[in-house]
Amino acid sequence: MKNHLLLLLLSVTFLFSSCEKTENNPTLGDLVAGEYKGISIVLGGTEIPLPLESGTNFLNLNFTIFRTTEITADLTLIFEEKTNGILKTEKEEHKGLILNRKPDGGISLMEDGKELAVVSGQNIEMTVVIEDLTTTFKGLKKY
Repeated sequence: MKNHLLLLLLSVTFLFSSCEKTENNPTLGDLVAGEYKGISIVLGGTEIPLPLESGTNFLNLNFTIFRTTEITADLTLIFEEKTNGILKTEKEEHKGLILNRKPDGGISLMEDGKELAVVSGQNIEMTVVIEDLTTTFKGLKKY
């Protein structure tokens, strides 16, 4: 009888301990981290698909976001340009970006108190002003 009672107690204990919920809530850093393929550039209101190819020349853009803490990340833009058969790769790094959740659910990547880029779901958008022309780079997360 004691063995049956002991077995019953062990079974009940095992049942309750195995039913505990473990929540895995990703941090903002986890949500934005990854590689993004450039899908378009918007120049002066005109959206141009990427990669941009013309004969032997092309232009492409990729983004990489590294999680540094739960609320910070580093962003690297990788520009690839091939002109006259010569491939040139340039990187632009933005370190220590502060991550903030927006009311619409997107995540802002802030640099010096200003929004540098926004990640919404699997999309990233980065808007900059180059020679008085507003330019938006758009990307889609790679899997």
